[in-house]
Amino acid sequence: MLRLKLFILFILVFIFQTKAQFLDKKIYLVDSIEKNETNKNDFEFIEKGLKLIKESQSDTFKLNILSQMVETINDENIWPRYNRLFYSLASKAADSEKDSTLITHYLRSKAVAINNYAFYVQNYTQSPEKAITFYKQAAEIQKKIGYKKGLVITNNNIANLLYESGKILQALDLYRETLKIQEGLKDSPGLSALLNNIAETYLFICDTASAELYLKRALSSAIHGGNKTNIAQELQNIGVLANHRGQKKYALVCLKKALTLRQQIGDLNGVCKSKLNMATILIKEKEFSKVQLYLDEVEAYVSKTDNQNIKYLFHWCYGQYLTEINDPKNAEIHLEEALKYTRASNSIQDESKVIAGLFKLYSTHKNDAKELSLYRRNSEISKILNSSEIRRNAIRKNYEYEYSKKEQDFKIEQALKDEKSRSEKRKQKFITYGISLILLLTLIFSFFIFKAFKISKQKNAIISTQKKEVEKQKHFIEEKQKEIVDSINYAKKIQDTLLFNDQLFKENLGDSFILFKPKDIVSGDFYWSCSVVTDKENLVFIAVCDSTGHGVPGAFMSLLSTNFINEAINEKQIYEPHKIFNFVRQKLISSISKESQKDGFDGILFCIDKLQNKITYAASNNSPILIRNNQELVKLSCDKMPVGKGERNESFNLYTADLGQNDWIYLYTDGFADQFGGPKGKKFKYKSLNELLVLNSNLPSIIQSQKLTEAFENWKGDLEQVDDVCVVGFHL
Repeated sequence: MLRLKLFILFILVFIFQTKAQFLDKKIYLVDSIEKNETNKNDFEFIEKGLKLIKESQSDTFKLNILSQMVETINDENIWPRYNRLFYSLASKAADSEKDSTLITHYLRSKAVAINNYAFYVQNYTQSPEKAITFYKQAAEIQKKIGYKKGLVITNNNIANLLYESGKILQALDLYRETLKIQEGLKDSPGLSALLNNIAETYLFICDTASAELYLKRALSSAIHGGNKTNIAQELQNIGVLANHRGQKKYALVCLKKALTLRQQIGDLNGVCKSKLNMATILIKEKEFSKVQLYLDEVEAYVSKTDNQNIKYLFHWCYGQYLTEINDPKNAEIHLEEALKYTRASNSIQDESKVIAGLFKLYSTHKNDAKELSLYRRNSEISKILNSSEIRRNAIRKNYEYEYSKKEQDFKIEQALKDEKSRSEKRKQKFITYGISLILLLTLIFSFFIFKAFKISKQKNAIISTQKKEVEKQKHFIEEKQKEIVDSINYAKKIQDTLLFNDQLFKENLGDSFILFKPKDIVSGDFYWSCSVVTDKENLVFIAVCDSTGHGVPGAFMSLLSTNFINEAINEKQIYEPHKIFNFVRQKLISSISKESQKDGFDGILFCIDKLQNKITYAASNNSPILIRNNQELVKLSCDKMPVGKGERNESFNLYTADLGQNDWIYLYTDGFADQFGGPKGKKFKYKSLNELLVLNSNLPSIIQSQKLTEAFENWKGDLEQVDDVCVVGFHL
């Protein structure tokens, strides 16, 4: 009897294990998909992900793993299966959970799964209206839970489909609505795609200026995010725009860069698009051997994929190629295939292009029946795509949007260059007038003080009256003094706004610090930075300078000097540091150095060329300090003459700085080294400062700044600060 019970127990355990294994296969394994070189990485990622899912009891953890799997897997035959599992698990978890925070998390996952499915419907089933329905379901959930980042992506997808169906104005309205949501977010993965799609829409309606602005913003966002897929997409779109403008060589350069990135990340759809876009350009250049090579490389993948857009691009490109080499029969076959895919996806813009290609073919090889049918269809499309009216309305709406913004979008720097220049000039005039007014008020109030003292001396005999008058004048002076101090404090805020751009330093220098201690409220020392980003340039300028004097006179000189530096770079477009110093010196001499006055500044101006990985600089009476590998100090070259009127008037030299990975650059004025203090009340000196920099160069930037501040305060003690202090350190 005991043996019988053990045997039955063994059978039950065996059945349970067998059922569990069967369920595992049914739910998790993709045994119907052939494993090959194209999806080898997908299978490896699946095996790791499923192992983690089986070992976990947390629905939140399982959803995170499934989300990563869906986003990472490239094979369109595999990832939709896991997306269904992702949706099912998120829905069940949201329905059964009672904690509001977890419910929100599960609903967010559910919306992502719906969005993924809508993407699949859009690209693989030729059902754009059905895709929009699913996208709207995802958007409703995201609005309900306040998931703005996801809403940006979903709205962007809906606007894409509106654009593809010819509803241009509706698409632009939704793009702008989504962009306003995006502007309220500090970070969102949908920004590059959104800006890219707006640019593509403007390109379609021939507003290339607006298209260029949004494409540059999209590429900048993609590079900042470090997503190679997005970077490749923006490079491809910039290449398409360059081709549209007739810049075919530049277009091919951008498309080749996009192709390289897509090959690195295994994006087969993207690889096909890049090759087909290059083939389209090469057809116009009559380089038919390269065209045939690209088409042959793509053809094998096209025959396997379900991606309708890839199939359309392939047949459209092949049709153009065969037309050019005078093979009308096969050209007509491919163009009609392309026409079929455009109609299936309801993309009337692409349909219009294919019809134009067929018209070109029929102009030399007559087919009256088909030509008449295409003519009628083309007339219908022309009514929908009245591009002149669409262009006017789109541009008008764009201007209304731009002028309704509360602050300028500094990322669209090229578009607002003129307005920015005028604004900078107004600010400079305001500062100049403000400082002049403060000086005038100081003189007037000084006169009042002197007059009050004279009156009190004359009435010394009348003690009681004198006392009252003194009290009255004292109160008056205190009020006026407070007004002066308040004015100078306000001038300091203005000076900080125009000179000390800490945010720009952090964005362009990475690990860096700034130690800045003015002697008075306003300072003659200043640090300054700006960037120049164009199609050919990506430059960052950093300056650390010591103007003649300190306090209000020094501040006045610093504002005047930076005004001339800004003029050299932003208006005169002088980008070499030594030429900038030459220009500023000439302006200072002609403006204020009258009657042998020697006003100006000593300083250093660095130029970092991010495109060429090159650093150049000019130095006036002040040497940059380079510390290599946290131990070797190198005092870089400088010119022994001021930026202003001096004994020498030669041109400044242009120097080059070669930095290693662990090298630090330090720029400072003379205030730290000239500070009196210590046990004997002597100067700190440059040697001690350089030794201190070497000692701390292996520490993080924030600790270095703290160490320098502590050393300065300990040395100074109770003595008065003798000059403005400015020390900037960084490594790239």
